[in-house]
Amino acid sequence: MEETVCRLSTGYEGARFEDEALEGLTDQSLLNTGKSVFISECSSELSCFYANATSLTPEKLEELRSLCIEKTYDVLFIYETWFNELSVNNIEGYECFRKDRSRERGGGVCIYASDSGSFNFTEIDNEQLNSNKIEQIWCVAESGKEKILLECMYRPKIIINSKGVSESEETHKVRNREIIKSIEMANNLVKRWLYSGLLLVGDFNYSELDWSDNLEAKILTETESAAEFVKCLSEGFLTQNVCFKTFQKEPNKLTNILDLIITEAQERMDNLEPGEVLGGKENGHLSMSWRYKLKEKVKEFGYRFRRSNFNYKKGDYIRMNKFFESINWRVDLVDKNIRDSYKKFLKIYNEACERFIPKIKIDANRRIRPPWLTKDLKSLMRRKSN
Repeated sequence: MEETVCRLSTGYEGARFEDEALEGLTDQSLLNTGKSVFISECSSELSCFYANATSLTPEKLEELRSLCIEKTYDVLFIYETWFNELSVNNIEGYECFRKDRSRERGGGVCIYASDSGSFNFTEIDNEQLNSNKIEQIWCVAESGKEKILLECMYRPKIIINSKGVSESEETHKVRNREIIKSIEMANNLVKRWLYSGLLLVGDFNYSELDWSDNLEAKILTETESAAEFVKCLSEGFLTQNVCFKTFQKEPNKLTNILDLIITEAQERMDNLEPGEVLGGKENGHLSMSWRYKLKEKVKEFGYRFRRSNFNYKKGDYIRMNKFFESINWRVDLVDKNIRDSYKKFLKIYNEACERFIPKIKIDANRRIRPPWLTKDLKSLMRRKSN
């Protein structure tokens, strides 16, 4: 089987997506629902939890309530809720933003937003960002200068209705295109500074993709939808952060990475850990917990959210090596735990980059050069035009 490797960016750089729907789009046009949770204090990170419910029964809901008491999460991303208009979904201390699957059983997504933390959560209910062809829910988490765009999405495979009839292949293709369009639009809103961060979470059901190295997406089985999805993340400079298998086929046997966490910068993610299958089932999707660091917290670790990039080709690596050799690593890292050692190393590394590697500015509206447009091809094109 042929294996295709597509490299993804781990930084936050500019890109432009042509979409007429973005013209005239304003922040106010996206916040038109009035459904929100208001908080007054500021926080340094967003504590998150994610799980596949496969029907959020009263027993599983009680399990979530216990988790919220124990861990005090700021936000819960839950998919395959199987909610309908009669479902009871309350968790004390949380507001539930949800989107149920209409007409058919199954599916559905929701975001539980805490009203006891340091964020103001507002649901986004706008057709320009929400497509009725996608099972997704959007909201905004605000704290201090941060305004983070959050999404919970479920991309099912071919849907079979209660009568056993499968949806058409064309319907599935339309859904895939709408998902790409939705991600591109959200990313563009961040690039245009309408929002300061992006956190997309969901079950994308791409079993044909291998994310075991979070810097690369390996296309194991070539499909149009998988290739377009990887291209969307790559050209948008978005990072997919889950690199461990998330589906448990049976006890101690994990298979695919179906559940993804996508951010505008890898540095935002901290303490990503797998958890038990919700409901204690032997097979199903693992739950996940993590912390999404706010920019003030990120600065403590020396990370950069860049509108410029290092010109590595012109770096003075002789002087940089001498700088590293001058560091007494044993003294600097002695008696430090892994977290503090990592923090210290990043500070030294970033200092070296700032001192010995020049920068080039990144134009947020620059066009992405197609990978097939090589220097030789550009030379031939110029010769032909002359």
